[in-house]
Amino acid sequence: MRLASLLIAAVHCVGMLAVSRSEQPSCSARPVVEGQPGSVTCTFPVDVTKQKQHVNVLRYDFDGLNFVPELVLKCFWRTNTMNPDCSVADGFDFDRQISNTVTVKIPRATKGRHEGVYACDYAGAAPRRFSVCRLHVKSSRISCSAPAVSLGRPTHVTCEFNSDLSETKNNFYISHGGLGIRSKPEDVVTCNWIKNQAKPFCYTKEGYNFTTESIHERVTVQIPAFEEHHIGRYYCNTVPVERGVNTEHCNLRVEDVTTQKTTTSQGTVKDGSGSGAPCSSWNVSVFIMVLLRFLMECA
Repeated sequence: MRLASLLIAAVHCVGMLAVSRSEQPSCSARPVVEGQPGSVTCTFPVDVTKQKQHVNVLRYDFDGLNFVPELVLKCFWRTNTMNPDCSVADGFDFDRQISNTVTVKIPRATKGRHEGVYACDYAGAAPRRFSVCRLHVKSSRISCSAPAVSLGRPTHVTCEFNSDLSETKNNFYISHGGLGIRSKPEDVVTCNWIKNQAKPFCYTKEGYNFTTESIHERVTVQIPAFEEHHIGRYYCNTVPVERGVNTEHCNLRVEDVTTQKTTTSQGTVKDGSGSGAPCSSWNVSVFIMVLLRFLMECA
């Protein structure tokens, strides 16, 4: 991932060095949820249709270590023609609307096919001019996990969001409700970004610990001492809820200590009482049950 970031920065720097700022085109691509429509828009400093300048939109898949760009869109003018000839790669759409902007549409975004760095390029007089932007395809699910522990011990609830919240600055909340269907969830953590603050303002319910330093794609709320009122379902969500995103809840339960048994090297099962019952007593019980069934079938 670090290599990809360096390569993106290098491509961007080359584009900036090639031309002055006034001649620099711009590239924009908003993050899109997997399975939802998205787009990449190029804005040029001139109306390329009037000057009949060729237009290319390229995609670099640096995360997949594919350094050869894919030609997503190519438009060029033949001699004495009014409209350009355009070709578009599979998985993309283009409505042939060209002026000082060109928009490549993505009907249904997938991470492997569409995520990457896009370059906007128009060719007229030398030098060539281009600008880059990154399209991030986010997961279509927000998941949650909570390990079961004994009462009185520390535990936690972890939310896996589909983007780094410290970068997107999406407001979010973690709520808790009982295991019953009619139980109404109550917020245990809520975080809201106010204007351009670097860190959000967060509310944390008593009995939970949370710090803004832990806000990224993975967000964890700590429970210092697990008590009965912590039992139940936990939910993670962003505000507003994104279209196409499925939110999965998780259940925090008390660890079943009755099933925790260990076997010693002498073949003795210990159940925590400290007495230690011989394995042979269990075998005798099984033998008696089998014998009784045999006698019943013979009767």
